[in-house]
Amino acid sequence: MEIYRSLPVLLVLLAHTAAGDDQPVRIGPGVTPPHLLKKVEPKYSPLARADRVQGTVVFQIVVDEKGNPTQLKVISPLGFGLDENAQQAIEKWRLLPA
Repeated sequence: MEIYRSLPVLLVLLAHTAAGDDQPVRIGPGVTPPHLLKKVEPKYSPLARADRVQGTVVFQIVVDEKGNPTQLKVISPLGFGLDENAQQAIEKWRLLPA
């Protein structure tokens, strides 16, 4: 029996600016990325495990000034309940804001 350790998740990180602008800013030159403080691994769904689905779910998230992931958006879904499981896990993550 094949055991899946965790579901790979790729993030496109965005951050709020400290200048009071509510528009998120892409991480890049002059903007340091948030650092992961607490990570919860997503679980494979029974359907994905039964069908031996593998892959990576890609999310775009905005990290607020308190380090909470917000505005989660699936960029590249896998289906089979994996996207939902990944989102539930990411919502429990805590980050050091940019």
